[in-house]
Amino acid sequence: MRPWTDPRLLLGVLLVLGATALGARLVALNDNTTAYWSVVRDVRAGETLSSDQLVSSPVRLDGAAADRYLRVDENLPAAMADLQWDRDVSAGSLLDASALTRRDSQAVRQLPITVIEGASPDDLSRGDRVEVWVGPGTQDEAQSPSVRVLGPVRVLRSGADAEESLGGSLARTLLVEVPVAALTGKVVTTVASGRVTIVRVS
Repeated sequence: MRPWTDPRLLLGVLLVLGATALGARLVALNDNTTAYWSVVRDVRAGETLSSDQLVSSPVRLDGAAADRYLRVDENLPAAMADLQWDRDVSAGSLLDASALTRRDSQAVRQLPITVIEGASPDDLSRGDRVEVWVGPGTQDEAQSPSVRVLGPVRVLRSGADAEESLGGSLARTLLVEVPVAALTGKVVTTVASGRVTIVRVS
């Protein structure tokens, strides 16, 4: 009898082929993951969204979580160049739609604020959210309380590398992003004439 006509050999081949096909089918059934965007590196609030910040990751999500994060086959809320991060996001996180905001979502202005040494966090950096408090200047009544005139607002430039002398004290100029509705003549005058203290919120 020729070896390839042996019924036992043919049965063995059929069993192997059947097991292979069944295994492939089971793998296909279990591999119901979906490609979602995840963040490659830490990003800061205020940064513009860019393609090098994202990578496709196969993930299995159900229910509300599946709707919360952005799939690779979905359109972004707007063109990438028109989107920015609304908050800090850590590397490895899935892309949550609520973490993005349109750059033109509200009319804003850039306000420079001079702050003397010691009146703001030393490690203040771009993207930090802060409150701007103003108290009496050196010529005013010391008993006058400080008031919050802005906040939270986002820092666009910390001014850490632009220190200068102000009345004998070192100072730096911060640049903050202020909604037009909050930017009044009184606010500008108060910030320019009083002693500014910056309180970091996040």
